[in-house]
Amino acid sequence: MLRLFERLRSEIGELPLPGALREHRVSGFLEIITPLMARGRDRLREGLQTIRDRFADAPFETASTVDALFENLPSQLMRMLAPTLVLELNVARLQGELTGDTPEERFDSFLRLMRGSNAAVAILKNYPTLAHQLVIHINNWVDFSLQFVNHLCSDWDAIRLTFGAARGTGPFCPRCTAASGTRTRGEGSIDSRDLKGAGSWSTAEVHGR
Repeated sequence: MLRLFERLRSEIGELPLPGALREHRVSGFLEIITPLMARGRDRLREGLQTIRDRFADAPFETASTVDALFENLPSQLMRMLAPTLVLELNVARLQGELTGDTPEERFDSFLRLMRGSNAAVAILKNYPTLAHQLVIHINNWVDFSLQFVNHLCSDWDAIRLTFGAARGTGPFCPRCTAASGTRTRGEGSIDSRDLKGAGSWSTAEVHGR
């Protein structure tokens, strides 16, 4: 796993996180699983391209659809990661591993520790159930997304005939698709209240409260 993380980290750039999530410092927690998310995006991209090859009139563009379908995934993974990483942040504080004079600086120090592939793998090894659930969640997201798009392409002629014959029908809206897929799973996208709560936990832990 360590070699896999090192290789993937060297190959991938910054993932396109939703704007509402990027505004919060705790989104840095996601860096620990960037390779897992990147691998999921790659699987989705390959699957979408296979669907496009099978349907000549596929009503989507691969790159933008990957980004749209990815939009809600980071916030879901964030909710899974936050409790464990807040605990690890407090452990690092108690062991004197964090630097900085302010809670924000110490939080950033913790994120720098987590950016190392060794630290990321150590966390996942120490919490194998969490690691397993993260992989399952990402795999389910890929499988559901591909199933949705495949069904859409299979039914596209009937959809176009039923709803678009009079006015013409263009490509489907991938952002609507992303939202629809998330709701089908019974999960909404994360909102600012969720993230503010996570942010307050991390600050409190750095203070030792």
